[in-house]
Amino acid sequence: MTVRLYPLSDTHPVYNDNRYAKNIEGSNCYSYAFNHFSLNGRRPHKSVPGFITTFVSGKEYPQTDWQICRKDVIERVIDDGRTASKLYNLGVDTVKEVRGKNVLAKLKRKPEDRYRRVVMVIAPEGERKGVPTDFHFYAQRPVAVRDIYKLDMHTYTRNNIDRSPNPYNAAGIHPKTSNLRIKQEADRGNKSCFKLLNTPTDPNRRAKTNMALHEKMFPKHMQTFVPDPFWLLDIPSHQQKKPNTQKMIILKARALSNEVPRFKKIIEAAKNACLSNKVYKGSKYIGIWTHKLGWGTRPLNTDGDGKLIFDPIQANKCHGGYDYKIVCGVFDVMVGYGITSPWHDIVKFKKKNSLNM
Repeated sequence: MTVRLYPLSDTHPVYNDNRYAKNIEGSNCYSYAFNHFSLNGRRPHKSVPGFITTFVSGKEYPQTDWQICRKDVIERVIDDGRTASKLYNLGVDTVKEVRGKNVLAKLKRKPEDRYRRVVMVIAPEGERKGVPTDFHFYAQRPVAVRDIYKLDMHTYTRNNIDRSPNPYNAAGIHPKTSNLRIKQEADRGNKSCFKLLNTPTDPNRRAKTNMALHEKMFPKHMQTFVPDPFWLLDIPSHQQKKPNTQKMIILKARALSNEVPRFKKIIEAAKNACLSNKVYKGSKYIGIWTHKLGWGTRPLNTDGDGKLIFDPIQANKCHGGYDYKIVCGVFDVMVGYGITSPWHDIVKFKKKNSLNM
């Protein structure tokens, strides 16, 4: 397992996940990934790649069981992009297949300007051959480094996972809040802040809280990715440039490793990052991936293990009874022009008026 972060587009999509959450039966994984919102009850059935193209142009596709990544499976998605381009008279394709010798090479390529990244996966097992399993889509989303640890974890899994609340969200404060401010909030009566305060008998309480949150949120292959190691080890900014800082980092890491051995790899990664001053700027954006399970869930930002999705290759892609093992397609989608079903005003208008497509 390898730590991987994939490049983001310079153009970020505007998602309103709360709106999707209030209209669970309005959009499935395909329409959500392409940010094609609909109210509950507006779509008579779930969006399927190729259906809008068939509806508009009459083009037919071979029946697929979604168990094999065939050429026509990719073609369905690309054709839907071409259909959207014609509907909007854009002159350029709104969906492009990313080129590369393999999936990893494709994901490592930065999305084109005005486009963003979407991945399609399929389930090769679960039904006998010829009986459809399912497709699924993930959409890459930007998150600022400073805000990673304040994300609400939206999960849907049958696995036994840690469902305890984020201690910072429970306290109503940002994870990067200083120890002084946390003490002030506690003194004002914020009982949740007491759990974050270091004490004479537990001087590493906040560091242990930070590491537990990191372990809970990050998948195994990303446990040693520590974007802000000083925060993780609870070393305030005023202590980071003292003459004895390096010695203090080493001693603190050693004490924490003895106190909580299960965090040893995380602590070692944080220590090394501190010593080499490898810290991501809080304003830097990194990519995570979100998705939606059919008409059954709100938008999710976690995999089958209840962890944030940084890499759709290594993530646990078991959802809703299927294991979407195969990454079948990597696509760049033009921001603002994702159309996945005929139930869209521009489609109905042009179809009604029999405009040449």
